[in-house]
Amino acid sequence: MKQRSSSWRLTTAVLAALCIGSSALAQGAPPPPKGRGYLPLAGFGILAVLGGAVLAISLYPSKRSHQDV
Repeated sequence: MKQRSSSWRLTTAVLAALCIGSSALAQGAPPPPKGRGYLPLAGFGILAVLGGAVLAISLYPSKRSHQDV
C-alpha cells in the first residue's frame, strides 16, 4: 500500500510540473518597448504632491473655536 501512495504522489507531482512548465513555455516573449514611455519619477512626484496636499489639509486647524475645549 505504501508503494501505491508514493507512486500516486510522484505521478501527481510530475503532472503538476508539466502543467506549469507547458504554460510557461506557451507564453511568447514580451513585445519590445516602444519609445521612452513615461518617467516613473513623474508619477512619484505627483503622488508626493497629492499626499502632501492631503496631509496639509488634514492638519489645517478648523475654525470651530466654540467647540474646542
